[in-house]
Amino acid sequence: MLHELATNAAKYGALSDADGCVRLSWSIDGDHLHLRWYETDGPPVTATTAKGFGSRLIAMGLGPSSEVERRYEIGGLKVDMRTPIAELAS
Repeated sequence: MLHELATNAAKYGALSDADGCVRLSWSIDGDHLHLRWYETDGPPVTATTAKGFGSRLIAMGLGPSSEVERRYEIGGLKVDMRTPIAELAS
């Protein structure tokens, strides 16, 4: 999933522009992992209408109970994910 985000950022998003940046951060809240992928300073983004393998892979997150929110903002793609830690170990 992270590979797909990075590939998309390099082809179409923030990493396709010399000034672009990706900020990846994570935190643990109780029994959940929170992962944030924020692209900035790249080309303008628009929501994709394609539902290909990559889009489905990102939507799956890191486990079957992952909650994934994608926002196509003017400044770049923002992805917030919340996944139970127990699913990462199984």
